[in-house]
Amino acid sequence: MMTKSYSREFESSPQFTWTNAGVISAGATLAVSWGSYNTSSKKYLPFNFTRIINNSAVEIIVYPNQDTNNPIYVPNGTILSVDKVNLPAVSSFSIKNNGAGNVTASQIVVSNSREGVTSDGILSRLHKRLLGGN
Repeated sequence: MMTKSYSREFESSPQFTWTNAGVISAGATLAVSWGSYNTSSKKYLPFNFTRIINNSAVEIIVYPNQDTNNPIYVPNGTILSVDKVNLPAVSSFSIKNNGAGNVTASQIVVSNSREGVTSDGILSRLHKRLLGGN
């Protein structure tokens, strides 16, 4: 009997969603690690697609992988999506309230998932390895 091999690299993931449960005070930063927050997400880490919804009245800053050198500014009332081209590997994030007011519960939603590799993606990887091109 022949069994099918399993490769996480090519498997897409379900969408994992985090919503702030409490207040994020002005100037405060909150850190979230996907592996700790939702243990079933560990199988799919790192993620390569991120969607941030900011329903608050203030701007927030999201730091993918808690890297303060890589900020994503999200104005109030904005939905922002970041794909694998701009953010290829996310396993945690932190959110800073960059405004003067508080962010109340359920106003920030961060969704992460991993998109499966397409045939175009496979050809692109082969091209880079074989020819050293972009």
